[in-house]
Amino acid sequence: LYIGSFDGTNYNFNGSIGGVQIWNKVLDASEVKELYSGKSVSYEYKGANNTDLVTGDDSTFASNTGFWTLSGGTGTVSITSGVLRFDEKQSGWGAKRQNLVTAGKAYRATFTISNYSAGSIKVYGNGVYSSTAVSSNGTHSLEFVAGNANTDFWINSIGTTTLDLDDFTLVPIGAVAEYDGTG
Repeated sequence: LYIGSFDGTNYNFNGSIGGVQIWNKVLDASEVKELYSGKSVSYEYKGANNTDLVTGDDSTFASNTGFWTLSGGTGTVSITSGVLRFDEKQSGWGAKRQNLVTAGKAYRATFTISNYSAGSIKVYGNGVYSSTAVSSNGTHSLEFVAGNANTDFWINSIGTTTLDLDDFTLVPIGAVAEYDGTG
């Protein structure tokens, strides 16, 4: 980005520059006119509805309604006694839900761990893991931005993991300010 320069080396501009603005969208002629005429510019916030994507029995693990796919390997991952149970599950396996996340969007997963004795848990969306692994009893929140590999969401074990997971929520997070065009 060059301001006051033709190509970054030839500084041909002779004058004053003020009120520089950089936008993440293309403005049409009326939007530009409203900006330089001194009118206030209206915005509205979009994309922060925070609607839980996992509800009911799929959140409390009261039963397996077919929402979660439990993956193989050694040890077991099961939905039993109202929890998602990892019993000496090897790294990279866990519970998966297809078509749950969207590439480029941010999410927060919140859940409670009990009966912890080994390993850790990460959440995984569209090819991107949460930056933090959880390895203790209690209520935890993990955030991630979904990559672009696919739309699958995972709760994965890291190492040999033994714990129970319950009260799971997954919500989109963040807000975007967009020009609403009303003047």
